Amino acid sequence: MTWKPFRRARARLAAEIRDLDEPSPAWGLWACVVSVVLSVGLLLADVVVSNDIRLAGLSGLGLLATALLGTRRQALISAAAVAAVSVAEAVNDPLGRPVLEALSLVTTALFVLATLLISRVRIQREQLLAETRAVANAVQNTLLQPFPLTAGPMKATGFYLAAQQGARVGGDIYEVVDSPYGVRILIGDVQGHGLAALGAAHAVLTAYREAAFHQPDVVRLTEQMESALLRYNAAASVDGADMERFVTATVIQAAPGGRTTTVVCGHVPHYVVAGGRVTEIAMSEPGLPLGLGPLIGVPRTPLDSTVTADCVLVLCTDGVTEARDRQGVFFPLTDTLRKLAGLPPDELLERLRTALVQHSEGELLADDAAVLLVTAAPGDTAEG
Repeated sequence: MTWKPFRRARARLAAEIRDLDEPSPAWGLWACVVSVVLSVGLLLADVVVSNDIRLAGLSGLGLLATALLGTRRQALISAAAVAAVSVAEAVNDPLGRPVLEALSLVTTALFVLATLLISRVRIQREQLLAETRAVANAVQNTLLQPFPLTAGPMKATGFYLAAQQGARVGGDIYEVVDSPYGVRILIGDVQGHGLAALGAAHAVLTAYREAAFHQPDVVRLTEQMESALLRYNAAASVDGADMERFVTATVIQAAPGGRTTTVVCGHVPHYVVAGGRVTEIAMSEPGLPLGLGPLIGVPRTPLDSTVTADCVLVLCTDGVTEARDRQGVFFPLTDTLRKLAGLPPDELLERLRTALVQHSEGELLADDAAVLLVTAAPGDTAEG
């Protein structure tokens, strides 16, 4: 039986690779048009001027531009125009210089072949890069499913800002699972950031996705996640593939009737937005991060509560709360949520993302940042 997110990722990868074709940017089309017009214009100029200076030789510049910017077809059209102009000039040479014209034809032919080769190599490399990106996107979407997520009566939206340029995922993780015990929500943050944290992230996520469906007790669920992380750390330290890492996490179970159970493993507080008000849910004893629990050997303490159907859960990682501007001021998450509390969830999320990006002044964040908004369908209940 193939895992559902993997099937979706595989289908996306096949579609992306199937759609790969020669690039057709606007600049390439303009370069092709300019190359043809330039070739014809320079030929006419040579006919009118009729002297020893051959302006048509400059038409190669247009061909070179097309080879660097356009598709194979555009490069071939430009090459044909340049070749035709060169042949026309050789045939209609008023000064009768067959040796010089023959040398000019050979030079033009070599130049045309060279530029067509340049075009072919460039397009092949661009296609290889596009295929590599498609594979990377499929792998990243398998690790973290793209928003929105649905699980039973609940819907999760959010955003993810990776600290490493070019990456779409890193050390922050999230997942929503519909289990026999209620909808279970995870958000976590692996020690470190960027692609280096993917191994530990994968270990914890894989364990969560399996245990969330079978394990009735939320505390035991976090312990199984921790066991998977400890096994990963042990294996990684032996072969030197990675350092030993810990993971902060919050796991929430939203059962029918509005009953919720929350287990926090050293993670930052989450928020409940309802009726235009924002409530910070901070545990008095948040527990140790995953991977550090064996140091004290004490089970983590769950928090039981009840919430209403109009609640919106806002969960995040410390990449949000610790984002700084150029003066070193932290992002005011709580105050920002209070200003946005009266907005619909989708608009609240978009405005929150905009505020975070503006606070960091468009620069890459120092750490991965993830925000998860969970809402209940009308008539159902969410968590707090």
